[in-house]
Amino acid sequence: MARPPNDPQFDELDHLREQGAAAWAEDAAQPTDAEPGPNATGPEPASSRTERVKAMAERGRRRAEATYRDLESRRPSNRWIDAAFSTFERDVTSGGGVLAAALAFRVFIFMVPFVFALITAFPFIGDAADQSPRELADSFGMAGLVANAIQSSGSLSFWSRLSLLVAALFALVLASRSLVRVLRITHGLAWHATVPKLRRPILAAVVLIGSVLALVLLGAFTNKLQDQIGLVGLVPMLLAGVGLAAVWTFVQYYLPRADVHWTKLVPGAVLVALGVEGLQIVTVVWFTRYIENKSETYGAIGAALAILLWAYFLGRIIVSGAMLNAALHAQEQQAAAGGAPRPADARRASARPSPVRPSAPSTPPGGPAPETSPRPPVPARPEEDG
Repeated sequence: MARPPNDPQFDELDHLREQGAAAWAEDAAQPTDAEPGPNATGPEPASSRTERVKAMAERGRRRAEATYRDLESRRPSNRWIDAAFSTFERDVTSGGGVLAAALAFRVFIFMVPFVFALITAFPFIGDAADQSPRELADSFGMAGLVANAIQSSGSLSFWSRLSLLVAALFALVLASRSLVRVLRITHGLAWHATVPKLRRPILAAVVLIGSVLALVLLGAFTNKLQDQIGLVGLVPMLLAGVGLAAVWTFVQYYLPRADVHWTKLVPGAVLVALGVEGLQIVTVVWFTRYIENKSETYGAIGAALAILLWAYFLGRIIVSGAMLNAALHAQEQQAAAGGAPRPADARRASARPSPVRPSAPSTPPGGPAPETSPRPPVPARPEEDG
């Protein structure tokens, strides 16, 4: 087909072809390994990323220091800020980390026979309720920890399971006695109180086992209620928190402390309840998967280390609750002592050396007494021989 002369459409097509050919030629002329220019959008060098991370960390550190100074300046006028600082200082001076570690080890020793007793008792409950042990474990929220053990104990005979249950209960009582002893020592050190000898340790161990079992049943009930309610799931969580605070207030009442009313133990119980609720969320979201992965990689040792880490977090929560109650009681004691200053003011006053003023000689009411010379000593009369 011949091109008609002076056709504007064909002229426009030729112009576009020339522009495309020039662009292809320009791209082909550029080397592929050329250095990026100043306006290039390539990957960022590692040095600049490191500097940016360091700058962000420095800004975060300065912001944290400014927040700390602001809270420290508001401490004398705010009771709860002063209570938070006093709790932290009491925790540091009393060795809260060491107490939490000792408590975590006893919690782990308590958990082993407690979970084993539950695992051994699950087949009995499953036969009675026409449910599988795995379904009961899911309702109790412990499937990530005990699923394999439930499978191994489900094939045992009735008398074998019964003998294992008796042995687990005996070990559970011994572990509960040890946990009660450490709880009493921990709270005694937090309150700076004496720890008397426990009169009936077996009864205290049984009461502690019953309290923990009540909390487990309460958690199972609230989980089931949360599945049925649906969107109003915060109500069961609130019920679980209130029940946990009530149970822990009851436990604290029988631990070594100052002679205070039981209502003075509520702040620490509320702190423990909030901490345990947060730890429960972390357990469901992270710890269950973490324990399963560690069990697959390292076997029983990996699972034990993960449970010990969980127990340490629980120990820190319990110790912090005791320290908070003791710090609030110390505040009330200082306020009741004739308007004594707050701890922050007292520390500032004790840090400043008080000037020593020379004491002026006392003047009698009638004016200064005349100076008198000391009398000479009177010689002793010689004794007559008689």
